[in-house]
Parts: sequence; C-alpha cells; structure tokens
Amino acid sequence: MEVSQNMARAGTLVDVFETGAANFADRAAFESFGACLSYSSIADHARAIASGLQRLGLQKGDCVAIMAPNVMACAPILFGVIAGGFVLAPVDPDASPQDLAAQLNESGARVIFVLETSAHILCEAVENLETLERAIIIAPGDLIGWRGFFANVTVRRLRRRVKPYTLFATLPFGSFTEWGAGEPPKPVEHTPDDVAMWRYAGAGQGGVRLAHRALLAEMAQAGSGLHEPGIGELATTSPALAHDQPVSNPAALILCWLSMWSIGAKQILLMDARDPFDAIKAFRKSPPDLLALSPALYSALAGGKALSGIDLSRLKACASLSAGMTADIAERWKAATGVDITPVDSGAKGLQDLLHD
Repeated sequence: MEVSQNMARAGTLVDVFETGAANFADRAAFESFGACLSYSSIADHARAIASGLQRLGLQKGDCVAIMAPNVMACAPILFGVIAGGFVLAPVDPDASPQDLAAQLNESGARVIFVLETSAHILCEAVENLETLERAIIIAPGDLIGWRGFFANVTVRRLRRRVKPYTLFATLPFGSFTEWGAGEPPKPVEHTPDDVAMWRYAGAGQGGVRLAHRALLAEMAQAGSGLHEPGIGELATTSPALAHDQPVSNPAALILCWLSMWSIGAKQILLMDARDPFDAIKAFRKSPPDLLALSPALYSALAGGKALSGIDLSRLKACASLSAGMTADIAERWKAATGVDITPVDSGAKGLQDLLHD
C-alpha cells in the first residue's frame, strides 16, 4: 500500500480515520495490557466520544485536551476529538502544573481527558485555568474488559502511581463513552485548512496550531519509508509496532498513532516507559515487527537476561522517538538483538529513516 499516495488523496485526518476503520475493520488495531480492540471497535468508541463532546455543548473548533500515557482510551479520544470537528491539545502526561496551565489557557481547552495518574497535576493547576469546564477521568484499564480490573489494581495499588486528588466537574471515561454512544454524532463539515491540533515542542514553549493539511503532509513524507526494499510488504501484512510514546510526542503522533492506523498495523501500547516488565509481557504475547521506545526502556531491556525467551525474529527496525539515546545504549541493544536503533527527532522524516537505517 502506497502510504504517501494515500495521504495525498486524503483531504483531512477524518478521511484517514474513516478509511482505516472501513478498510481494516476486523484487524487488531491496538493492544493494551494483553487486550486487543479492532479497528471497527476503536471507531465505534471514537464516534461515541465525538457525540459525547457535542452533547456537552462543544462546537466545531473548540479545543479538547488529552493528558495521558499509552492506554487504550487514547486512540478513540484522538480520533473522536478530530472526527467531531474539535481541536486536540495533547499534553505531556508528566507536565508540571505550570506548563499544564499555560498550555490549556493558550489553547482555550474546554474539556480535558486525563489519566488518573496525572489527575493530581491537573488538581494543582486548576486555580490558574481560564477556560477549562470539565475533566473526564481515564482509568488505565478502560476499554479492555476484564483485564482492565487487573490493570487498574496494578497501577493503583501495586505500583501506587495514582496520587490523591480532588477535582470537581469530572466524569468517568467509561460513563462518558456510554452516554455518548446513546446517539450518533452530528455531521460536521471538515476542510484541509481546518485546525486539527496544537503542537508543543517542550516545556515552557508556546504552541503551534496545525491544520489537517500540514499533518497529512508530514504523514505522506514519513510514509515514503514504507517503500524501502524488504519493508514495503509490511504495509500489506498488518505489522505490529510496540511503542511507549504518548500522542503528545510529535514524532510518535505522526509515525505511530496516525501512520500506523493508515496502513492497518497493530499498535502495542506500553503504558510505562520506566517499567520493562510490561514490555516483556507484551513482546511474549505479540512479537513486534517494529519498535519505537524511549532510551530508558531500550537500556533496561538490553541489560541482563531481560530479552531471553522473547521471539524477536520478526523485528525489522527500531526507533527512539525521544531525547536521551546514547551510543552505549544503542551498542548494547545491537549486541542483544542485532538491530540498530534509529534516533528520530522529527515526524516529518522519521519513518523514512526508521525503515531505511
């Protein structure tokens, strides 16, 4: 499948979303804590989110923020916000209260989806917020069925990642999506020049508004890497990409969340970049074709016997989409797996470099 040509034909990210949902309906789209959801299931949840936001009174062009690491709920939020005609503001899940307040105020966000592990940060920022009206609280195990109970227990009680917080005007994510599913979203006219989302390059820096056209151009440039010899067949075999980078990472947004959806890939979501045990369990269940991990996770996995018993025979390419990659980490990973790590600093050229290293 020629990704760059598909992007050239697509008018907006909504077209990318709907085309992927239709073409790959029965394929596994995302895997989290061992549970998989298909493209059609993600699309259904996304439409429920779009409808719910509309029913809350949001209008086309209103801003909706998301502050979460890689959990299943992130995918339908990403596509639901955009399909509903809203503007997405992705926030680093580890942002300081000051940076969070600055980004929400600059973007004019009216609603924020926040994972409960970051809710205490929002709590500290609340008194400085100017436009926010409601927070929708995500649990790590939302949308993954019975496995969600164990995911929540692990994160809340065993790892103690949820700090105390008190917030008003909140809704649980599960209740919100059930409510939104009560009626279909209202049709929205989308154009390539509509603003799709905000992009923040780092802490303390102002944001940039990006139109659908600009994001599609980045996807098209990145997608040209799928034509490289030995790699092009991945686009027709539903490759599995494991990554630990949230939608707030610009390179990950283009290379993982959006581009992989456009080719029918399965994305294995690793919630905690600091915990190699989740990655080991995920790789044993679903051997990856591609990896896009943080330097800390590559380092942890390349040490000792962490990778013993894991089938990495399908692994074609590895990327680092965040700062901190060192020669030592790359060398240890290459010695352990035989695959190089390609540092990727920009989503505009990243997949090309990732797959042609």
